[in-house]
Amino acid sequence: MGIPTIKTGPMTVDEFYEFTDRCPDEEKWELIDGEPILNAAPSPLHQWIVKNVLFCSDTAGARAIGSLGGAARTWCAGI
Repeated sequence: MGIPTIKTGPMTVDEFYEFTDRCPDEEKWELIDGEPILNAAPSPLHQWIVKNVLFCSDTAGARAIGSLGGAARTWCAGI
């Protein structure tokens, strides 16, 4: 029997793949400079902002061809 050792150096790509195979599928991991980094899920506020930005960018395109009513144009005017 030997004494267990703890590897303290950076993680290799193969070690990272072994590590992520044991993690739940919902978790999104990245290997940055040999360190595994867990990506946080976007917050509800972030998702709301993304939705509004996409809506306004789509609205701007529709506005350019004149196919949208005035209410949406007014709502996005301040952005």
